[in-house]
Amino acid sequence: MSTKVRKSTNRKFQQHPLTVKTVEAWRANRYNFGSMIGELIDNSLDAEATAINITIEPDETENIQRIIISDDGKGMDDDLLFNSFTIGASREYAPRSKGKFGQGGTMSCLGLAAKKTTITSTGDGSPIIGRFYDMDIIRQEGTWGTRPYTDKTMARAYWQVNAIEEHHGTIIILDKLDKGNRRSASVITKIKHYTSTTFAEQIRYGNLQIQINGEPVTAACPVGSDHKSAIIKTETVNHDGKVIEIKMVDLTNVPLTHFNSTYASRHMVRDCGMYFSREDRLIASHIMEGDQGWKGAGHVRHPYVKRGRVLIRF
Repeated sequence: MSTKVRKSTNRKFQQHPLTVKTVEAWRANRYNFGSMIGELIDNSLDAEATAINITIEPDETENIQRIIISDDGKGMDDDLLFNSFTIGASREYAPRSKGKFGQGGTMSCLGLAAKKTTITSTGDGSPIIGRFYDMDIIRQEGTWGTRPYTDKTMARAYWQVNAIEEHHGTIIILDKLDKGNRRSASVITKIKHYTSTTFAEQIRYGNLQIQINGEPVTAACPVGSDHKSAIIKTETVNHDGKVIEIKMVDLTNVPLTHFNSTYASRHMVRDCGMYFSREDRLIASHIMEGDQGWKGAGHVRHPYVKRGRVLIRF
């Protein structure tokens, strides 16, 4: 670029559109089903939801066809709804908000669902409103964008079937799933495991209720400290005025069936390591990797730590 052009462009800020190639690049960085659901649950919790229903709908071959997530939160007005589809939208965040960057609720869905519809209401006589993205339309337009959901009859039908509270809340419908060839039963199992461990503390000690296809999700401590035979040592550290809790757990005497009926020794080895929890939400698990980690050189963990886990809460 010549000096003359630089001087010209520096005089006026010009916005560059998010092209369809950019959107396709985002879609290539796929979340898994559990992480996607986790991002949407975080948004529901930020909206003060205490009940979340997840529905996995199979097609005629028992492959996954549609996912519906409903909550009893405060709902969104038109501006918040629009911003929920804006990548990196700026808004006020409460100190304990799970989201900070305005990306997870949309970016997590993009890699798995080519269409996302959000239907919501704030109550107090406010109407049910909706908005959606559809990759078919985005490819036609050549840029990122959304449209209002104008089919009021269908919006009310979704609301009557899926709303937890009659007057307020949010419903998200994910269609055109790129991994639609996945067996619905397998996806349900993975989402149950993810939600039961990621939100274990909020389910067990808080007021969060999660259901998947009508079945309540029960809390499952990711480090196994909820078993009576677990050997636990807890230390606390003060850092910048905050208390960090370090819980060290020895699972030597804990049976494998405590985790699930198909849990094997290789899973115990896979899952040992360090776990991090922020604001009672698991954010990272068994991250000790590499030659300097618990896995060690040659990908063999030391026998003394194969049944060890450390939970760091802050």
